[in-house]
Amino acid sequence: FPDPKSIHEIYRPSATTLWELRPGFNFPDAKIEGVNRLGMRGALPNPKACRTILVLGDSVVFGGETSIPHEMAQRFRENSPKGLECPIDVLNAGTPAFSSFQGRRWLETRGEEFSPDLLIVLFGWNDHWWAKGYSDAQQKSRSARALAIENVLLKLKIYQLDRKSTRLNSSHIPLSRMPS
Repeated sequence: FPDPKSIHEIYRPSATTLWELRPGFNFPDAKIEGVNRLGMRGALPNPKACRTILVLGDSVVFGGETSIPHEMAQRFRENSPKGLECPIDVLNAGTPAFSSFQGRRWLETRGEEFSPDLLIVLFGWNDHWWAKGYSDAQQKSRSARALAIENVLLKLKIYQLDRKSTRLNSSHIPLSRMPS
């Protein structure tokens, strides 16, 4: 996960976190919840919720056919007293391939908009991989204009072919964990 053939459809470049989930993306496999308009997997936040739990992490949090936040929400629904007027909302802020550096940047720029009562953070696996030979903290974010242009170009098959061809023909380019 994700399928390299459709990675440009799932992600878009980001000035703050290097990349992010593309809002509105629906996975071809109907068993995996799509990305909502806020760029997070699953349903939008419930305005009637009395408590909000934000689960931030990498692909482990994002999940596959199910996810940690989905399972938590299911358990709360099953174990809450009958007639509870105020549900508990569990939000999935997991992004596959994210490192803890990117998670911190996401939290600093987006976390407050969800006003979580509880924050659960789960990162680890991606922190030991360096993207393009550099840690995420050393990566340079591109300008908003450059990101907008690249978002358009990423949809063009000829651009995708050129990027793939360049990577295949350049033995000096280090392997990357970063979606591209």
